[in-house]
Amino acid sequence: SLTTFATVAKATGADMGSIAETTASISQQFQLTDPKQIQEVLASLVYQGKAGAIELSDLASGFQRIAAAGAAFGVSKDVAGVRKLGGFAQLGKQGTGNAEQLFTAMENMFKAFQEKSGDFAKAGVKIYEGKGAAKHTRNFDEILIDAISKVGGKNVEKKNEELNKLFGTEAMRAINPLVAKYQGAFQGATG
Repeated sequence: SLTTFATVAKATGADMGSIAETTASISQQFQLTDPKQIQEVLASLVYQGKAGAIELSDLASGFQRIAAAGAAFGVSKDVAGVRKLGGFAQLGKQGTGNAEQLFTAMENMFKAFQEKSGDFAKAGVKIYEGKGAAKHTRNFDEILIDAISKVGGKNVEKKNEELNKLFGTEAMRAINPLVAKYQGAFQGATG
């Protein structure tokens, strides 16, 4: 692992301690222990950071928080789950001022899903699938798509108001870039 940490540190400018903490958090929260899986996850996060809004050196400082929130919500405990968290962090960073605000926004998003699942359901957005022992959370990216497209209908002002009620101001910071993309596509669509 030290060789992997050193390679990632050199590529990103993050310190090895932060990388080790991030890796430990990923390992704990997502039960990823295979060194090849860890390398794959770190490579994905490095790539996302190079192409995105938040670099691994910044992400490393708080990935433990979003990994814990995501895992507690039910984000898939595999490489794909970590990639989704990293990818959403890249999008969410566009709506927040800094990495710390991003981490808080993402934690609040997962908290809103859990605490307001009934309110989401009233708006036509299912947080959970299945019944009884088979009940599980849906993929958070699918929930976000449903929420952004369904809540508030076609009225942009009502949509923003209703989404803000469901998610809260902090979480909306991370979600706003997605809402803006949806609204841009919706306004440009015909038929």
